[in-house]
Amino acid sequence: MRQVTIKKKTMKIMTRRFLIVFALLVLPFSLTGWNENEVCSAEKSGLLLLNADNYRVIEKGKKLRLKYSATGNAANRKIHYKSSNRRVATVSENGVVRTKKKGSVRITAYVLIKGKKKYKTSVKLRVGPRVKKIAVTGSKYVRTGAVSSLKATVYPKSAKVKKVCWSSANRDIAQVTSSGRVKGLKKGKTTITAKAVDGSKVIGRFIVEVYDFSIDDTLWVAHRGLHVSATENTAEAFRQAGQAQFWGCECDVRQTKDGELVINHDDSFARVFNVDQLVNEMTAEEIRNHDVLGSKVCFFEEYLDICYSYHMIPAVELKEQAMPEEAVKKAVKMVLETSIRNGGDEESGWSFLESTYWISFYDDSLSRLQGHIISEYGIDPQCTYLVSKRSQSEALKALDIAIANGFDGISVNKKYAFDNLIKKSKEEGLPVDLWSFKDTVSDNNLMYADMKKKGWDPAHITVDFKPFQ
Repeated sequence: MRQVTIKKKTMKIMTRRFLIVFALLVLPFSLTGWNENEVCSAEKSGLLLLNADNYRVIEKGKKLRLKYSATGNAANRKIHYKSSNRRVATVSENGVVRTKKKGSVRITAYVLIKGKKKYKTSVKLRVGPRVKKIAVTGSKYVRTGAVSSLKATVYPKSAKVKKVCWSSANRDIAQVTSSGRVKGLKKGKTTITAKAVDGSKVIGRFIVEVYDFSIDDTLWVAHRGLHVSATENTAEAFRQAGQAQFWGCECDVRQTKDGELVINHDDSFARVFNVDQLVNEMTAEEIRNHDVLGSKVCFFEEYLDICYSYHMIPAVELKEQAMPEEAVKKAVKMVLETSIRNGGDEESGWSFLESTYWISFYDDSLSRLQGHIISEYGIDPQCTYLVSKRSQSEALKALDIAIANGFDGISVNKKYAFDNLIKKSKEEGLPVDLWSFKDTVSDNNLMYADMKKKGWDPAHITVDFKPFQ
């Protein structure tokens, strides 16, 4: 008999525990789904403040008359109010809030039924400066399928609540999240709005244009390899560029003490590899046997092999102002022999040489290389003159140098690609390359959108980041 009683008590305890766990874990979720759709229409009694929420700000010395909605048993009854801090703000019997000093205060509204406070509702009000202006900044262009970010700066900086609510005038063109991230959906323009939530009704507007283009719309060149993923001008950076499907891969060629060709932008290994040695004062063997440089420095032959294996076009920059004739000849021959070295045929090697394009800030080195390839191989090489001039007049003089030398194009920093420079270059039949180093992906996309609007048609664009990642 005693065992039966113990079993019954145990079952009751277990049942009670199960019901508690069920109530805690299951019911909140099922009721939440129901409440979201049903409570508002099913609720018979309630009190709701209409013109104040927890973001509402009232300036010092100002007042606010509270508006409310009372339903069911709360309707047609006198509404009572209470302030949690009368030194910050008081509230009258009629629901008029009067502010006294900066701070926060909670205003509670309720009705009395049989001497008891019923249907209480409250709101936290802030007393202080309100928003006067909202400046929205960010990229005015976004590609279809891509995302960019906008920033809303609220003035004055002392504003009590800086939160804004984002919205898009045309959600078919672009949508915006609560944090200001804009996603382009289809080509067109729409106004993105940032609205203050502090009751000031201040709005900041920003027009976003969604454009549509793909990675195939232009030819992208990796600057010193994809060196945001690996050390610049190294074999790994060049492989990363190949894996990212860049059309071309740029490198910087210098000569060692014994005439070998090595890849390095500076005349010293100090900046990149922290080895304070000049490139032209070390032999190839010394570089290969060096504790640090041996495993990191890439030689020209390896660079060419990587380009060939990934079907990337070599973009070879001659770094020396007076590159020796033998070094120039050696570079050209190595390009020609790349195909044979990788199991291809002689015809493929000639094609690789024809597609390689050579660039330099030094017209003398570039001109000598051009003359050698024409006389020795009968090929008119792709030689592009790098324009480093920042003023329009200097840039135009550089264009004249390119024209006089019979070069195939100019390459210019996108910051200094003036309209008249592009126009004259087009008139002369010289393709224009643009470079935009250290720019982010969104910067590059913005640059390309600007070019499309201006009618520019660059032959190549050299960048640090993968386009459209």
